[in-house]
Amino acid sequence: MIKIETHCHTSPASNCAKVNVRDTLTTLKEHGYDGVCITNHYTYYDCIPRSNRMIFERVLADYEEARNIAPEIGIKVFFGAELRFYENANDYLLYGLTPRELFDLGSVYELDPERFYKIKPKHAVFYQAHPFRINMFRADPRFLDGVEVYNGHPGHESSNELALKWAKENNKLMISGSDFHQTVAAGAAGIYVEKMPENERELAFMLKTGAFTMITPKWENTDIIV
Repeated sequence: MIKIETHCHTSPASNCAKVNVRDTLTTLKEHGYDGVCITNHYTYYDCIPRSNRMIFERVLADYEEARNIAPEIGIKVFFGAELRFYENANDYLLYGLTPRELFDLGSVYELDPERFYKIKPKHAVFYQAHPFRINMFRADPRFLDGVEVYNGHPGHESSNELALKWAKENNKLMISGSDFHQTVAAGAAGIYVEKMPENERELAFMLKTGAFTMITPKWENTDIIV
C-alpha cells in the first residue's frame, strides 16, 4: 500500500512549523511515507502585511522547494492548504487545487465557509480540521465536504472520537492527518491508497470516492469503527 501524509506544515511558510522543507520530506520518508500533501496555512495571520500575493508567494515557495527536491528524496508532493477565515479560529483543509487555482480565487480568508464553499471549484474537497479542539466551532455541515476525524498532533487534544461521531451523524467524508509541525508528529496518521495519485485533482477524487484507508494508530485494537 502507498502511504500519504495529508496534513503537513513546513517552515518558513507556516510560522508555527519547526522543520524546514528538506528535513520534513526526509523525516516523512524515513517514517514510510510515499507521498505528502503540504497544507501550509493560507491565512492573513501568518503574513504581515496582509497581502494576498505575499501570502500566496510564501506558501508557494515552500511547495516549489518541496516539489523540486522530492525526486531526490523519493517522495511525491501534492499542493494543499489549511485555510482560516476572519470569523474565528477554525481551520479548514483544502485538497484538489493547484497553487494557481487557489490564488485565482482571491483573498479567500476574507470569506467564511459558506461563501468559500459556493465559489470553490467542484473538483476541490473542503474539510473542517480538528473541529473539537478548544476554541473551535463546528461549521455548518452544509458547507463542508468532510471532517478531519483523526488529527495526530501530539500537542493538542483534538477529541478525535467526537469528530468521528459528528462526521458520521452528518454523513460527511472523513480524513486522517498527522498535522505535522515537528518531527515528533511524524508517522501519526494519513492515508493508504493502492495507486499513487498523478496530481492534486486525482488525489481529491480519491478522497471524494473513498478510495483510501485512513491511518488511525490510537484507534487500533479498540471498538471504534472508522
